[in-house]
Amino acid sequence: MTEWLEYYSGYSYVNNLSGSEYYEAAQTQSQETVMFVLRYNRLLDDLDSESYRVVFRGHNYNITSVDNVQYKNQTIKLRCLKESR
Repeated sequence: MTEWLEYYSGYSYVNNLSGSEYYEAAQTQSQETVMFVLRYNRLLDDLDSESYRVVFRGHNYNITSVDNVQYKNQTIKLRCLKESR
């Protein structure tokens, strides 16, 4: 079992990108994609989609992509999928 530790805490702009439904085992499942936009911090250079996740309002979000916008070290965009429980 993986034990998650807090790595970074900060403010971000959050935007719900899309919501989609799909059928799995005859049940409707919801999939929520969210974009988190953070001010650049050197700690965020190490982020990847396998070792880190976002916790927002008590929900876990799996990181699907990390974008250092135009490599300017000013803004980091995290595209994430909300974990289903």
